[in-house]
Amino acid sequence: GCHESYLYSRIFHAEMAPQLLPHLASRVIYTGAGGFNSRAPHLLQFTLSPRAWHLECDVSLQSTRERGLFHTKDEPLSGGAYHRLHLLCGESLCSQLATWLKIGTTALVVAMIEAGLQPGDAVALRAPVAAMQTFAGDPGCAAAVESTAGKRLTAIAIQRHYLALA
Repeated sequence: GCHESYLYSRIFHAEMAPQLLPHLASRVIYTGAGGFNSRAPHLLQFTLSPRAWHLECDVSLQSTRERGLFHTKDEPLSGGAYHRLHLLCGESLCSQLATWLKIGTTALVVAMIEAGLQPGDAVALRAPVAAMQTFAGDPGCAAAVESTAGKRLTAIAIQRHYLALA
């Protein structure tokens, strides 16, 4: 895995999480490193993201245990009116295109949130970590997960939602 950091103005993590989690869970379709699920009960199970199977909660206070998609530890690495958004759900990628998409799309989503938009509201997921694992386990990108509104959403539909808002 690889950790990512984004600089953003100091807004509450409670405001950031519901807007960002659907993006992070679904971006695995173009940011996953590919490989095998080391925690699968079967002998071999291909996954878009080996990292997805090692995440335990949506948001965590630690980066070394109880791993979340991102963590909320307030570190003095960025002074003044800024905060470090520390993502744990990323993976090291060999593809330059995938790396640009990973960083660029996430930076755009963070900018939308900073601007006061609420891009995650329409695609809020009932269980973001489980959704990420479902998406990671489906190379065909057809799997759908439940939103908080009771709708079934695919990773592609979620990413298209964020794209339309951007």
